[in-house]
Amino acid sequence: MGRVYHRDGTITENVTRINIKRKPDGTLRYAYPVTDTYSLKREGDKYE
Repeated sequence: MGRVYHRDGTITENVTRINIKRKPDGTLRYAYPVTDTYSLKREGDKYE
């Protein structure tokens, strides 16, 4: 992915993972960079 430009003007470099949420019609709801330790889960997945 590389570089993320934030609304406040800051830039995050070397981004390798993002969390993306889509609307039911497939359009983008949100997307943001996450750390390598962030646990990516699909909606509806169950973890104990």
